[in-house]
Amino acid sequence: MRTFRSIIARESVETDEGFLTRVFPDGCFEWGEGPWPVTLMHEDMALNGTVLGRTDRIERLGDL
Repeated sequence: MRTFRSIIARESVETDEGFLTRVFPDGCFEWGEGPWPVTLMHEDMALNGTVLGRTDRIERLGDL
């Protein structure tokens, strides 16, 4: 599997999703200690539960 980093959401920044605009307030996102990793699977019966990826951790970096 390839490794990548991604931004899930930004706090206090207006989003523009085409059909909806919103602002997530500071401190609105919380998560616990796990359990990690969390596996993302495709549930199509023809693919027999193929693993698409996994999340090893989530961290806060400023407003990210």
